[in-house]
Amino acid sequence: MIYTITLNPAVDTVLKVSKVLTRGENNRVQERTLDVGGKGTHVSCGLSLMGQENICTGIIGNNGKETLIGLLKDYGVEASFLEVENESVRDTFVVTDESGDGSYMITEYGFEISKELTDLLISKKLRDLTTEDTVVLSGNPSLQTSTEVFNYLLDYLEERGVRLVADVSGVYLQEVLKREIFLIKPNQFEFGEIVGSELNSLEDCIEAYQKNKDLLSNIKNISVSMGGSGSVFLTKEEVYLFTPPKINVINDTGSGDAYVSGLVYGLHNQYAIPKVGKIATAIGAAKAEEELSTGFDIRRVEELEHQVICKRIGE
Repeated sequence: MIYTITLNPAVDTVLKVSKVLTRGENNRVQERTLDVGGKGTHVSCGLSLMGQENICTGIIGNNGKETLIGLLKDYGVEASFLEVENESVRDTFVVTDESGDGSYMITEYGFEISKELTDLLISKKLRDLTTEDTVVLSGNPSLQTSTEVFNYLLDYLEERGVRLVADVSGVYLQEVLKREIFLIKPNQFEFGEIVGSELNSLEDCIEAYQKNKDLLSNIKNISVSMGGSGSVFLTKEEVYLFTPPKINVINDTGSGDAYVSGLVYGLHNQYAIPKVGKIATAIGAAKAEEELSTGFDIRRVEELEHQVICKRIGE
């Protein structure tokens, strides 16, 4: 089974602004829509749209939970969150305009995750994990959450021997790197922090990986993304470059999470790396063409997959 864990889920309010967003002017909202927020929840939505069974879990505030759970159901996701009394679901605002340059995001912190809450999450939602399961830990907890508590959860996942996929950043990514990891998906800036170098291209990422293989020896698969420039998939034996098709970007919020859902879907179904990368790239691109934060057209994914360019480095 595939589990996604979101420690800081949200409800996105997507504001579509007419024309191009301009500072100092009255930017009129053309359309206002609520959508699923949170990285792990986005991954679950992507997996469900691809027909892949998964369990969407994590920690959620009791206030506003009905809205998020209802939105998840619209994508075919059955959520099983640990609910916390007297806390609220985080609000995120996503603003899109007609510039074609992507979206703006304004986010709340969310509430602190304690060791006690983590214990409850483990005992009530994660107690049946086995070595046959893949766990996608996607998105940071609230920045008020200590790395000690985050490590407590990692200790449990490591103890259960799951295939851990981690898409986190900052201090939480540093903690993840100390573990045996099945897959991480940093962007080029996060990967640059890992290897201690400024990375300005996918070629830079490949060179940095080759120089730091010993540092990254406990990570089985690494996918480094650079948005519209593409991504690189790195293993100890193989390196692949994926170039996405040209698209009209409407809302790129959630595209990276959609991309992760494609990676997890492909790897779970034991596809070859070229097919995994093409599917993931196509899903990320199809999501960027949509107005909301979540979701994509499966038929469009199939079209775009054939337009993704895959190159194996070293051939």
